[in-house]
Amino acid sequence: ASSGRATSTFGLFGVLASHGIPVQTFAGGSSERNISIATSRANEVRALNAIHGALLFPTRRTIDVYLAGAGRVGAAFLEQLRQQAETLARDENTHVRLAGVATSKRMLIDPRGIDQAAWRARMEADGQPCDLERFIDALVEPRRPTSVFVDCTASDQPASWFLRLIAAGVPVIAANKRPFAGPLDAYRKLKDAVARGAAVHYETTVGAGLPVLGTLSDLVRTGDRVNSIDGVLSGTLGFVLDRLRGGTPFSAAVKDAHARGYSEPDPRDDLMGADVARKILILGREAGYPLEPDAVTTIPLVPAEWSALSLDDFWRELPSLDGMFAAKQTDAAGSGRRLCYLARVSDGRATVGLEAVDQSHPCATLSGTDNLIAFSTDRYDTTPLVVRGPGAGPYVTAAGVFADVLRAARTADRP
Repeated sequence: ASSGRATSTFGLFGVLASHGIPVQTFAGGSSERNISIATSRANEVRALNAIHGALLFPTRRTIDVYLAGAGRVGAAFLEQLRQQAETLARDENTHVRLAGVATSKRMLIDPRGIDQAAWRARMEADGQPCDLERFIDALVEPRRPTSVFVDCTASDQPASWFLRLIAAGVPVIAANKRPFAGPLDAYRKLKDAVARGAAVHYETTVGAGLPVLGTLSDLVRTGDRVNSIDGVLSGTLGFVLDRLRGGTPFSAAVKDAHARGYSEPDPRDDLMGADVARKILILGREAGYPLEPDAVTTIPLVPAEWSALSLDDFWRELPSLDGMFAAKQTDAAGSGRRLCYLARVSDGRATVGLEAVDQSHPCATLSGTDNLIAFSTDRYDTTPLVVRGPGAGPYVTAAGVFADVLRAARTADRP
């Protein structure tokens, strides 16, 4: 590869390094206007695309999105992408192109672009059985310099490919909590990759679109010590308990949350506390606590044995809990308290469960789907640092995913 215009050697190498392309040798011309590099034939196309995209033709940037998971969040992300396409092209000279989409059963790959408004019809007509390995192959061998992988699934499977994507220089954007809430060793490998400069963005795994992980990262990176984290981490359960306070039966409140798209596809992920447990585990790890998943003590809102029921049987059984929750709400209100599903981590321990909090508690003022996360640190020792806002809903989460995609692309093509 050769650059025919004045370009910093460090800028050229920085572009190649950001895409995981090794340089075998290089030479600079005596005029200082020419740099030649040698890399393997397997990396030739990727190297040329990276150099052309970042150094020679920077006026228009194309982001190729490969999306795994087209459920509520994934579909909302694609709709936002479609709605914002004209603005991005006009204001940022950026074209976000859907190049691949995979569901649990089918996948569609087209590097020329898939119409975001008609991807379902294209999937139906041209889609193939989902093979995630082939999907990843299409993304990394070869790939364009600003391709990104977006994980909007609730599955462990995509995480098995994260390290390969990172090694190929592909930015990874995840709304999926499982890769960061699994075994501690797997989490550490991802964090080590981030420390080496890999573009892995997972802000939306906690707090939907709220700047929770970014705030926590700033505290830790600037030397503050996090002593405890606590708050309401489930907009779904916050909504359910808010409706319960208004007199709605527990089962009806859960059905309403599910119908609005607030809950996980299987509401038991929320009601069992599994989703909140993953979030507090991620927060604890980001704060520096080496927690394994079984270190989180979780008290579910529904019987643990209900996890073995079919989804239809679960819905049929749910009204049997209405009387118990009505009594809990009456008791809490009678003592001037409010029911909250709280998560805490401190001293290397994490807990999740239903509590009746005093009116002085920060979470006592929450309503609807709002989340509240309070960081007590050495610097914020008298009054905790609080992040509060909507914490549920596909559109809020999708907006956070979209922001991470744009952030990753800007980082990836920076010389």
